[in-house]
Amino acid sequence: EAEFHEGGIVVIHVTVDRNGDIIEKRITKSSNHQLDKIALEKLSNARFSKSDGSEPQQFGDVTITFKTR
Repeated sequence: EAEFHEGGIVVIHVTVDRNGDIIEKRITKSSNHQLDKIALEKLSNARFSKSDGSEPQQFGDVTITFKTR
C-alpha cells in the first residue's frame, strides 16, 4: 500500500519461465507515466507458481490499478 496524488492504470506484458520467475516485462498501456516506475518495481517482487509441466515460457498481462484515497 502507498498513497498517490493521482490514480491510474498500468498494464505490463510479462514472460514467465517454468520456475515462476518473470524473465521479461514491458509496459503496454499506461494512463500515468509517473506510475510506470512504481508498477515495474512492485511487479519485480511478484512470483508466479512453479510448474514443471508447463511450456518453457508463458505470457500474459498484469494490470496494476493505482487508486487515490
